[in-house]
Amino acid sequence: MNRVKSLPGVARIAVAAALVFAVCCGIAAGLSLVLPGSDATPTQAANQAVPTQGAATAPMVPTETESLPTDTPQPTDIPQPTDTPLPTDTPQPTDTPQPTDTAVPTATQVPTQTPVPTPGRTEAQVINVVDGDTIEVSIDGESYQLQYIGIDAPEKDEPMGAAAAAANEQLVAGQTLSLEKDVSEMDRYDRLLRYVYRADGTFVNAELVRLGWATAKAYPPDIKYQDLLAGLEQEAREAQIGRWAPTPTQAPEPTAAPTQPVAGSHDVMVDLSCSQFDAPGDDNQNKAEEWVCFRNAGDASADMSGWTLHDEYGWTYSFPSFVLSPGKTVRVVTGCGTNTAEILYWCYENATAVWNNGGDTVYLLDAEGNPVAVQSYP
Repeated sequence: MNRVKSLPGVARIAVAAALVFAVCCGIAAGLSLVLPGSDATPTQAANQAVPTQGAATAPMVPTETESLPTDTPQPTDIPQPTDTPLPTDTPQPTDTPQPTDTAVPTATQVPTQTPVPTPGRTEAQVINVVDGDTIEVSIDGESYQLQYIGIDAPEKDEPMGAAAAAANEQLVAGQTLSLEKDVSEMDRYDRLLRYVYRADGTFVNAELVRLGWATAKAYPPDIKYQDLLAGLEQEAREAQIGRWAPTPTQAPEPTAAPTQPVAGSHDVMVDLSCSQFDAPGDDNQNKAEEWVCFRNAGDASADMSGWTLHDEYGWTYSFPSFVLSPGKTVRVVTGCGTNTAEILYWCYENATAVWNNGGDTVYLLDAEGNPVAVQSYP
């Protein structure tokens, strides 16, 4: 009896085991469906999912098939840091060309184009005197023709042209000059336009006007000293000096019959050995003993009728009808008297003497204004 009763207990154990097995198989099948990429067998899945007694630590140890951490590519699939080119695509600093495109400093050339007179003066060496208001100079080894600004002198082939050229030569020949620019650099003939100064400070443009050998003439825009020059011309006209000297209407005849000119060539020169520029005592009170001598060193007579004599200042004497024979000398006395074949009288009526004791220049010009003799002393 006891053996028969024990069968139902065994059967219950068998049934329970079968149920447990069936449950495990179902769980394994479900896991295989959920994780298709897993290499685990249903049995392995069941063993992992359902723990048995005494195997509590088995489910906590990952197996070879647990690759979930390596199958999640999120960190490598997020390209944001490399795909965001904002720092390199913002070209604002290089695309703003304002500093390099603003060429205002180099484009403003107004100071070099505005007609402002050149400050200071330039030194030049006189090479040649062309006429009464034109010279040739050397500047830094280069030769230039130079026209005096603000004045006009007669040409050499015009009346008094030779006298003006002689006066200009006396002022500047061989000298080192200082040149001052007004507005224009050159005239239409490519001549430099300048105000000219000697080393002693003499303003040559003005001096020629003051002596009566040039007129004041404005050539705009170069008119810096035009008022000064116009005033000096007025003074020269009133003093009747230089080209403004009156031409005598009637000259006294010499007492001796003149010798008629003959063919050949004359050579009239200043005879310093005969001349007396410093009269005894007060020159201004003793003009009768102040004189200059001329000698004809040529082989032909010189007809000096209409010739002129003047000093540096511009005081002028006009010769009467007079012929100087070859080898002869004539004396021109500053004071008054009666003309002879050997002595002519200037009869200079101003209060002062003509010739400066400390030095002067004698200019002798023919009737056409051409220089015949120019002599400085001492």
